[in-house]
Amino acid sequence: MRIHSLPIALTFLASACKDDSSTAPVADVTSAPAAFVAPIQSITLSPASVTLRPDQLQQFIPYVLRSDGGVVSTPSLTWRVLAGTITSTGQYAAKTVTVSARASNGVTGEAKVVILADTATPPPPPPAPTLTAVNVTPTTVILDPGATSAFSVSGSFSDGTSAPIAVSWSATGGTITSGGVYTAGAVAGTNQVVARSASLADTSSATIRDTTTAPPPPLLGVYTTDFPLTENPLSEGAKWVHTDALLSVCKTVGGRAFGTQSGGDFDDSSAYLTGYGNNYEVEGTVWLNPALSGGGHREVEVLLRWTDDNAVRATPYGDTHARGYEINVAHDGSYMILGRFKGAQLGSTRTVPTPKSGDKFRARIEGQRIRVWWNDVLKIDYTDTDPSLQVTTGNPGIGFYVDGGALTTDFGVDAVTVTALP
Repeated sequence: MRIHSLPIALTFLASACKDDSSTAPVADVTSAPAAFVAPIQSITLSPASVTLRPDQLQQFIPYVLRSDGGVVSTPSLTWRVLAGTITSTGQYAAKTVTVSARASNGVTGEAKVVILADTATPPPPPPAPTLTAVNVTPTTVILDPGATSAFSVSGSFSDGTSAPIAVSWSATGGTITSGGVYTAGAVAGTNQVVARSASLADTSSATIRDTTTAPPPPLLGVYTTDFPLTENPLSEGAKWVHTDALLSVCKTVGGRAFGTQSGGDFDDSSAYLTGYGNNYEVEGTVWLNPALSGGGHREVEVLLRWTDDNAVRATPYGDTHARGYEINVAHDGSYMILGRFKGAQLGSTRTVPTPKSGDKFRARIEGQRIRVWWNDVLKIDYTDTDPSLQVTTGNPGIGFYVDGGALTTDFGVDAVTVTALP
């Protein structure tokens, strides 16, 4: 069987084509023009490549994007081919080897066609690509009341491609146009901007500043430590805080931070920093005892939006003054879990490689979106959408937990960096 690989360019001019011979003349097919608000900026054809038998029909689907970011959902386009025939709706009948197209304003879309020889057994047609994800950018914005911000959206498809897509927009705390332009309302707070296509959606956050009160003190920026002191509890000149007597403290030994919890009572060890706002990134470099032995669990934890001076609350895991999000990872790589402290599990993964000394454990919170990486590989991406349980303010911190007789000094961190975000 012989297979010929042929570049095929579809350019949108006002012309039509029919196939008279192996070197068919150019012909144009023109669909009815349609009004548009802004000029066409790009055209992407799907499929981008395809294998055809002679006389086989192929539907090419254009994804047309205007210069203002809008998607033309029912474009009026002109198709042109140099061989074979093509209808005014973009259906191509393969006869020979070359197809090309051009748009009236110079915008082009290209596709590649492989036409089988007459004696070849055709492969089954590839499945039509399906939408697998909706992607909104930017992921977060901070606005004054009445200010605007433009959001854009693209779709990820099952064949690995991405292209602009038509979506329905919705938002809280303000208004949003069909083109994705959000206008902040008058009430301060963190809100959601949602783009939806059928059952798929993506969410960004829009924080509206409080312009009626004095601004908060400036953020401290970045704090980095490799725990040079031996302390119990961890303090570093009162930078690290712990006030909940129902929980255990952290300590530092030999340039590493560990917990002091005895195990089994859910009195996790914790310490946190203040002055870094409510949006920040925490990264820890983990250390695992190479001579580790025995059973039990050992966890290193990153704490987000953490406070421990609240009114005491009863939980199935014991009373506590603490409130916030925690992400814990097991020393054997069996789990990584994001949850509300002594509350509901929000996200988890079982695909963390077995930790080793020097691995990077990083978590980032922006608005209500929490992302977690292990060695710069994204493992958890979760947005807390429950307004009754959302934690909106609090501090960055670290924590530890052991049970089953495990030693507190088996699993710890060599260094921690906290970076405040706008």
